Amino acid sequence: SEEFQNIGLFGLKLGRCPIEVGSTSHPSPTFLSPADAQRWAAFSNDTRRSHFLAARFALEDIRPGLAADIQYDGDRPFVKEGHLSLSHGGQHACAVFHPYAAVGVDVEGPRPQLQRIAGKFLHAEERAFLEGTTSDWGLRMAWGAKEAVYKAAKTPGLAFAEDIRILQWASLDQKVPATAPMRVRLADGRRFILWVEALPRPDGEVDCVVTALEQPTHARVVLTGPESSGKSTLAQDLSEAIGQPFAAEAARAYLAEKPFRGMEDLLAIHRAQRQASEELVSGNPGGRADSLSVTIEDTDALTTWIWAEEKFGKVPEEIRADFAQYPPMLYLLCHPEIPWEPDPLRENPMDRDRLFDRHVALMEAHGHPYVVLRGDRSERLAEALKVLQAWGIKEFKG
Repeated sequence: SEEFQNIGLFGLKLGRCPIEVGSTSHPSPTFLSPADAQRWAAFSNDTRRSHFLAARFALEDIRPGLAADIQYDGDRPFVKEGHLSLSHGGQHACAVFHPYAAVGVDVEGPRPQLQRIAGKFLHAEERAFLEGTTSDWGLRMAWGAKEAVYKAAKTPGLAFAEDIRILQWASLDQKVPATAPMRVRLADGRRFILWVEALPRPDGEVDCVVTALEQPTHARVVLTGPESSGKSTLAQDLSEAIGQPFAAEAARAYLAEKPFRGMEDLLAIHRAQRQASEELVSGNPGGRADSLSVTIEDTDALTTWIWAEEKFGKVPEEIRADFAQYPPMLYLLCHPEIPWEPDPLRENPMDRDRLFDRHVALMEAHGHPYVVLRGDRSERLAEALKVLQAWGIKEFKG
């Protein structure tokens, strides 16, 4: 969603499902994984089954088939495709999924008892911030934030009050939709971006949903899009703005030396681009815990995939594997609304919209996070920088 892009939760998928209050029986669900089917069979009452099933329905809302892949590490559910977290509370169940980053989610209904235990899970500075609030929304938000981060951190024994600290709060008024993220820091320096949502209930109350995503210290960002959509120009502008080198488009250097003859050349270009990416990342492995280090790349395996489709009607397994297994943390997808600029290496002036749609389809099919950039040169740079700032980058060259 656009909100998640603006606050830095790129690629995060959130599923929601109301819990059927008062349901007394459930047929045996057929979409569960073998591990979950065993747990389902062991439940002795239908209330637990209702909550359990609603969380799996929420996961299916994100991507059909994910629930069938659930396995367990102790009591923690996981899937091989990425990171997930499940929660049920109040009258809702929620699931979150991200292909690369650790995530956590917590759902809290009205909980007056949080007032009694606030001293056990809030740091003194957090208690001071909440002092004088007249509802339990702030306490639910704080408890939900710490529960969600605890799940995402996967570090047993974290003390809620001392080890999980809230640095930035969302609105303390549950009637005011959040417009900015919460931010949380662990004692070991890891940081998390969080989103707070109020889900209305039939009884007039609301459930508090808090979603957490671990903030990376380093991110590969790839510029992609059809021919003549401003990728190389934006890569240069973005590189200058953040004061970091970028990996240029390998095809231009390769084809400046020799003519394009066939699939062997395409694979050579693909490998050269991958090598440039690896060299750039190895020279810039990560930033500080409180900032984001970024490497910019002009195209990657997505470009060679579409090139292979268009030229040869088939995609080599090497390119498919790299696109699936070596994705960036974020694609910046350049829209082809800018005027076509003739170039000896370009050949699709009338087909850019179709190729743009193909870029979107491939990223959606593989679950790779992306943001579409539109407008003129300065507008695209401004939006790209806004994206990186939302994700945690703090220092710019100029």
